[in-house]
Amino acid sequence: MYEPYIQLIKSCFHNAEIITDRFHIVQHLNRALNSTRVSVMNDTPDSKTKLKNYWKLILKDNLKLDSNDCRHYRCYKHLMSESMIVDDLLRVDKTFEETYWVHQRLTQAIRNKNITSLLEILNDPPKNISIQMKKAIKTLKKYETSVSNAIKYPHSNGRLEGTNNLIKVIKRIAFGYRSFDNFRTRVLLICNTMVRLEMKSTH
Repeated sequence: MYEPYIQLIKSCFHNAEIITDRFHIVQHLNRALNSTRVSVMNDTPDSKTKLKNYWKLILKDNLKLDSNDCRHYRCYKHLMSESMIVDDLLRVDKTFEETYWVHQRLTQAIRNKNITSLLEILNDPPKNISIQMKKAIKTLKKYETSVSNAIKYPHSNGRLEGTNNLIKVIKRIAFGYRSFDNFRTRVLLICNTMVRLEMKSTH
């Protein structure tokens, strides 16, 4: 969802269909929810520690929250399950609660490849959600076609992202390379993409 890249692709590949990577769509929504949580955290001192400690549960798929395993959690006097903690945190602020459920609906629509459900929210988002989530939805709406393509098609740049991360790790653990050729060779070897050379027999 970076406009210069999109314009570049359009200028080079006139018939290409642009697909927004699903990881970046979810990341965009997660940042909006996280930003909302921080705002609520700063406005409610009594709940600040809880909201700070259990941010991972807020981002977790609601359907995967454990509702059976009750145990001791920091900030709580009684035995609690993951779902009970999330319910408690959502009661802190009504806007935060509405924003949370919109986030859940959007991310579940992406995971379930439900374009209809996704577009329903993008075209008619709830009014009482946070400003951060409204901006996130507005951005997704702007790139509606490429976002829809992310669900429609199975393609992803995950493999490329993984290769980029691997290259960064190689650079870090090697403390730099004086020779670019050596660096390139090491990357190709580790990525298992070295072209095999057939040695000619001298006989």
